Order: sequence, then C-alpha cells, then structure tokens
Amino acid sequence: WFVGEIEATLLQHPDILACTVTVIRDYLAAYLVLSPQANLNVEQLQQFLQQTLPNYMIPAVFVPLAELPLTPNGKLDRSALPVPDITPVQETFIPPRNPTETWLAGLFAEVLGQERVGITDNFFALGGHSLLATQVISRVRTHFQLEVPLRALFEKPTIAGFAERLETLRLAQRQVAPSLAGRAGRKDIEL
Repeated sequence: WFVGEIEATLLQHPDILACTVTVIRDYLAAYLVLSPQANLNVEQLQQFLQQTLPNYMIPAVFVPLAELPLTPNGKLDRSALPVPDITPVQETFIPPRNPTETWLAGLFAEVLGQERVGITDNFFALGGHSLLATQVISRVRTHFQLEVPLRALFEKPTIAGFAERLETLRLAQRQVAPSLAGRAGRKDIEL
C-alpha cells in the first residue's frame, strides 16, 4: 500500500541513505539511516515530504538509526525496529480563540487520545489518520449541521485552519439556502 510511496519519497532526500516506514498502532513511523553529514530535524523532514505527499502520508515520528536491522537472510527485520516514543512534540501550545476552535480542540483531543490539542497542532502529526479523520468529519457534520467533505481536514489539518474552512462552508450554505427558499415561495412561475 502507500508505505512504499513514502519510503520512495524519503529516499529522494540526499541525506537519507536507507529507510523504512511502518504502521505502529494507529500512526506512521519512519526509520531513517542518515548520511554522516546530515543535519535534519523533524520539521525539515515533514516539509520535504509535504512537497509531494498528502498530510495523511506524513509520518508522525522519525527515528534515526545507525543501520536498519536485518534478518540472517539479509531482509529487513521489522520486529527488531525500536518502538518509538510517540509523545508528540508540541513546541508551543496555542489555546482556542473562539467557541468553534474550543469545540474542535476537545474533539481532536478525544479522537487522538491527547490531553490537549493547540490550534496550530497538526492532526496527522499527532497520530491522526484517515479512519480518525472520518470520525472527526462525522461528528463535525452532526454538531454543526453542515455538509463537510472529508478532504477539508486533509487540506486544513490544524484546528485554526479547519475552523476557518468550516466558517467558509457555513457562509456558503447560508447563501444557497435563502436563494432556494426565495424560489420556493414564488407562485408566479409557470412551467
């Protein structure tokens, strides 16, 4: 499935000599063998991947290794890969600024199993994936009585960005509804 595409993209980076990507519980982890002169941080790796991959394909955690563990046959030994610490890096917690962001922060925290989620934290970097995104969208549709496409969360994976997208969708639906109501109320139209 798409893990191979993530690995192929990582291997295009000049400082990555070898890599493997695996699913651990409900998040993606990338194991990397870096060149000796490499000076990469997580943010740089995420930005590199975001140039060609959608957000849901960006690993939540990157684990540098001296070498990938191999079986006696020379194949990758996935069982020997260390289980990474998936405590998400939250450089700065920025709290919600309005009722919509507050509700979304509670929802993201619940769905992701986090204590709190700031408005600039990326849903996918915190361990979110497509199944959890579907849960979020379903609850948002019910709560706001709003038709929200699943791709909205993939395109705007932070609470701040997603709240803005919801407001745009709300305004668009308000403009459509009155024009339909206006047409329904007119009786002078003959077919």
